[in-house]
Amino acid sequence: LPKELVERMDFSTLQLQPGSYLDEELKPSQSDLLFSIVLSGQRVLIYLLVEHQSSVDDLMPFRLLRYMVRIWEDHFNTHSNAKSLPVILPIVFYHGDHDWNGPTSMQQLYNLDVSTWSRIAKYVPQFSFLLDDVTHLPNEWLQQRPMSAVSKLVVLVLRDARFVQD
Repeated sequence: LPKELVERMDFSTLQLQPGSYLDEELKPSQSDLLFSIVLSGQRVLIYLLVEHQSSVDDLMPFRLLRYMVRIWEDHFNTHSNAKSLPVILPIVFYHGDHDWNGPTSMQQLYNLDVSTWSRIAKYVPQFSFLLDDVTHLPNEWLQQRPMSAVSKLVVLVLRDARFVQD
């Protein structure tokens, strides 16, 4: 997560919330975790939608937006009195053959010149996703990442499995 966001989170208040919020269509390909945490002094729900990618998807922001809308729809179906949306923090974990070179924001998918974009931006959906590109991540850097040993091993396997010869 970005340092400026982490600094605002009180991790002693982090709580995994029960249940799953993805519909049946998404369950085979998605993992979902819903947490509550105090962020800037306010308890919020943070939904981590983690997408594992071994190839670049040029429409990834749109794909994530579709997932996010489904999550929000399910949230309102299960919380009929809700008047606000849970925060969804979309993260793409990429471990492909080459560095990620696809779009990382909805804005990059719109075919507009800068002048037109500046006039229309506030009226259209826009967000960026967090990209964790481990394609060329040095082992030394990975060892210093604040993760469990098992998590580091999983990252190494995902990153390097494509190089294993039969």
